[in-house]
Amino acid sequence: MIAFLIVIVTIITTFGGYLITHVHKSLQREHAFYEDLLNEKKKKFLSFKESIHKSDLPIVTLNFFDKEYGFILDSGANYNYIDIGVLEELQQYNHITLSEGVSITGSTGNHIDSIACNLFFTCGGEIFSEEFNAAEMAEGFESVTGECGIKVHGVLGNQFFQKYKWTLDFDELVIWTK
Repeated sequence: MIAFLIVIVTIITTFGGYLITHVHKSLQREHAFYEDLLNEKKKKFLSFKESIHKSDLPIVTLNFFDKEYGFILDSGANYNYIDIGVLEELQQYNHITLSEGVSITGSTGNHIDSIACNLFFTCGGEIFSEEFNAAEMAEGFESVTGECGIKVHGVLGNQFFQKYKWTLDFDELVIWTK
């Protein structure tokens, strides 16, 4: 009887060890599969490393009608903003429909009425269409330009990040997109 129990315990222990090892390896493969799937959906889109090193700000280049403009990435801004001078420049290339925009609170606490417009642009080889609020902003952006030499023409805000699923990664200094 004891010999029989020893054989049973040996079989259970051996089979149990095999089963645990097999299940563990299967779970590792499944985890790796889903991690690869997740990484395929999350791709590195654009780096803002250079602008961070120069200005401590995430700034990307947007192309409107083959002209380059610097935009600060600001997930705390509710809207997208563009300097009115840039909008006037862009109107030379294409008819842009204008409408009443939002009231913008300036750096000194003053309120500025803006003009809303929808603009097409490219960034990182992708084409985007987004609503911007245009107002006189050049003076506010001059401090960034003066400190680091990167000319800023506007702000891409949270509205854009949500619409296009952009995530700012300050560890890697890149934008991830899904």
